Amino acid sequence: GDYAVGLKSDGTIITTDYGDVSGWRDIVAIAASQSHIVGLRSDGTVVTTGYPEEGMSDADVYGWQDIVAVAAGDNFTVGLKSDGTVLFSGKNSNGQLKVSDWEDIIAIAAGYDVVGLKSDGSFVFTGPTDYRYVQDYHFVIDWRYFSYQTEEKDADEK
Repeated sequence: GDYAVGLKSDGTIITTDYGDVSGWRDIVAIAASQSHIVGLRSDGTVVTTGYPEEGMSDADVYGWQDIVAVAAGDNFTVGLKSDGTVLFSGKNSNGQLKVSDWEDIIAIAAGYDVVGLKSDGSFVFTGPTDYRYVQDYHFVIDWRYFSYQTEEKDADEK
């Protein structure tokens, strides 16, 4: 949908005519897609609002705990747990659900697919396997290069 959403300094959300976020409190991070808004609470739990018929409701993330990051994809939500594993809820229209065996993840991103950055600088990807989608992630490879370059530079300066 066409809307904007923002996180206010008091932990509440402001949005332009989309979803009921009036009861959301203690929010520390947000993510949004065309179908829903996701909020990460300071206690590591998650709230969502969006199209229930698309699987975008609080019921789908109820019970999620120890979450440190969230991402909103095309009719799905992804949560990164403090132990480096990943949770998924929603429609699995492009094979995005295949995140249950991911470990050592430090950051996540979502769209039509899910990308996870691992602690060693490598990444994992799930979703459409068509090469044109995968090649769009050429920038992810730079994450590892940038990290490597930073470490190398730091070592030379010591």
